[in-house]
Amino acid sequence: MDKYGEEKASSPCWLWITIDVLPGSRSKPYDEQVKMVRALKGYDIPKLREVVIATLMQYVDKGERALGDNPLTFTRCEEECEDPVEEKNYHVCAGGFQQKDGFRIGIYAKDGDAVGMAAMKRFFPEDAILSGIQQKDAAAKTPDLLLNSDNPNRS
Repeated sequence: MDKYGEEKASSPCWLWITIDVLPGSRSKPYDEQVKMVRALKGYDIPKLREVVIATLMQYVDKGERALGDNPLTFTRCEEECEDPVEEKNYHVCAGGFQQKDGFRIGIYAKDGDAVGMAAMKRFFPEDAILSGIQQKDAAAKTPDLLLNSDNPNRS
């Protein structure tokens, strides 16, 4: 998993990511979770770096622990990592953000109740500069999002 800590940053963009895993995605195999994300127009499978940054920024900005422990919640990410015991690749999971233990990253071989999938959407400055009206319109049509402080659906 060390290789993911050495990845170069991608192009700058605005990132929206669901604050929780998609409803109905818990306990499902990865392939089914991918289909759920792809059914949302313009959304992608979350990447580990972006999940970590978005979750920690949510905590810094709002004091909220997204992908937390009530209920225990992890999102599967696009990246894979080998389980040295089983010598098999699994998708990396991130979440379980607790006050005591912090944010966790690991692999989970089973499709348990705690493992679902969030969805993310990228907006690149060169092709998706949104006005305030467009942001509010887009936010009203999407699930609750982390890095969108103008989201009118947030309390």
